[in-house]
Amino acid sequence: MIVRILLALGIVLAIGAGYIYYTGGRQLPPVVMERLRFLPTRQTAGALQLPTDSIAAVEVPTLPENASEQLKTVGERTGELSSTVGKVLGEAVQVGTASGEQSLQERAFDYGRYLYCQQVVKDYEARTTPR
Repeated sequence: MIVRILLALGIVLAIGAGYIYYTGGRQLPPVVMERLRFLPTRQTAGALQLPTDSIAAVEVPTLPENASEQLKTVGERTGELSSTVGKVLGEAVQVGTASGEQSLQERAFDYGRYLYCQQVVKDYEARTTPR
């Protein structure tokens, strides 16, 4: 698999190197360039005007005046939410274990153990069954 990938990569590199060597690094033929419109050509690259002070041209948005108050409110509500969720989940877990039911993790572990034992029995029967 890796050999095929390396071989394909080598062929692509050989074709590219051959093209550059035999054309002297000239541009691709016009037929190919029409299909590759997203690549900048020499004419369009010269027409692009990039700002010299690109960092100075960037406008940084400012925060609203009451941003700290809003963040404080969001923090308080997040604390209330986490405590409420903790209470609800705590009660749900206590109800499940108090009523004699197994928790989800215990049932999943028991089911995994059952599947493992079932597979061991099948393997044993397959080895010891007379043919």
